[in-house]
Parts: sequence; structure tokens; C-alpha cells
Amino acid sequence: VYARFPTSPAVTYLRGHTLQVGGDCRAAVSAYDETLALNPGHEQAQLGRTICLSYLARHDEAIAAAAVLIDAATRNQGEAWYWRAWNRRELKDLAAARTDSDRAKQLVYNTTVLTLAGMIEYDQDDLDGATRDLREAVAIGPTNCAARWYLALVQLKQTSWEPSASTFATAMECYERGADDTEARKAAVLAQKDFDLDPEYVKQQVTGFNAAIAEDRAQQSAAAYNAAVNYARARDYDRAERYAALAERDAARKP
Repeated sequence: VYARFPTSPAVTYLRGHTLQVGGDCRAAVSAYDETLALNPGHEQAQLGRTICLSYLARHDEAIAAAAVLIDAATRNQGEAWYWRAWNRRELKDLAAARTDSDRAKQLVYNTTVLTLAGMIEYDQDDLDGATRDLREAVAIGPTNCAARWYLALVQLKQTSWEPSASTFATAMECYERGADDTEARKAAVLAQKDFDLDPEYVKQQVTGFNAAIAEDRAQQSAAAYNAAVNYARARDYDRAERYAALAERDAARKP
């Protein structure tokens, strides 16, 4: 379709979105740039470009892209506030990130926005605010492992050993389920022999799946280790030994 209609903003946007979903953000940004050259007011292309620039760690460009959506008061400005806060946190500009995060919460109240808010509040040592937002993030997003992880870190800062250990334990289970689910998705893609899937697409998908699995397995192990350490601090040695044994399954953590 792109070969037939290369100057259609609808087509160039669809190409960018497809590339983004397929995990190729570098190519997606080029397609979004084409779309915006044809239609400077294309909100979805601007949002997609903002997200991809964020994933590519082009933080200053992502902040500028988000600002376009914010200044235009678009329907996507809530997400734009979120992504600007996300990038400002990556740049360690915590005060500005907090301002943007607070604004995002007023417009988009979901587990992702609340998790980022809690992370920023944790960074700023606002532990009460972080606890409130991260608990809500877990409540409305049970599969949100990052929220559990950061809630455990908040409890660790508060020297609440047993609650921290317990939350790290639930984070471990969450990351384990996430890795198992991704393993199943990878297997499903590789098993689709009856469909004419592009080999390069399959390769990109498997690469993405493998990266996600490795990250979740590492976090699973780290959460088990932290659970063991904090159960030991709470003098619950039976559970400390149990989680230490789980952490030791990771070859990288063996003595």
C-alpha cells in the first residue's frame, strides 16, 4: 500500500505504527516524520514519534515532541505529559518530571501513569506519596510488576523489613508469570507455520521476546534475593532460606 500511496498521511502513519508494533522504532520514526511532513497536525503520528524517541533514548527530542502535543491541547495531551515526565526522569530532572507526572495523573488515571508517579516520588524521597500511588497502581494493574518492585523499594527505604520482603516476594511471582507468558507468546509465533509470516518480522519478534524474557528473569531473581535479605532482617529465617534458594537458581547469583 505504501508503494502505491506514498504521499497519503493515513498510509505513512499506518506504516509507522506497524513498524513500531513490530519493534523497529528507528524505522517508525522515519515514517512518522514523513506523516508529519504531509500533515503537521497528525496527532497520532506525533504521539507515536514521541514514544519511539523515548525508547530510543533520544530524550531531548522526545521532550520536544511531547511539548507539541501539550501546547496544542490535543486529545493525547495526557499521554504527552506522561512521556515528557518519563523522559525528564531519565535525564534526572526530577522537579520537572514531578510537575509533568502530577499533570498526567489529572488527565489519565491508569496503572502506568501511577507507577511513573510513584517512581518519581520514590526518587524524591516522598515515600508517603509513592506508597499511595504505587498501591493504587498495583490495585488496578495486578500484572504491573514494576509497581510491586518500587513499592518494595519504598518499604525498604522505610526499613519495614517484613513488608518489603513480602512485596519483593509478590514481585518475584509477577516477573515469573510475565516471563512464562512471553515464552508462550514466542512459542506461538514460531508455531504459526500455516501463516505467511515475513521471516524478518518473525526474527524481530523473537529478538524482542528474548530480551523481555531475559529482563523479567533477571528481575525475578533480584526480587527473590531481596525477599531473602529482608526476611533475614526480619528474623524470618525459614522464608529467608527459601527465597535465597530461589534466587540461587539464577546462575548469575551463584557464589
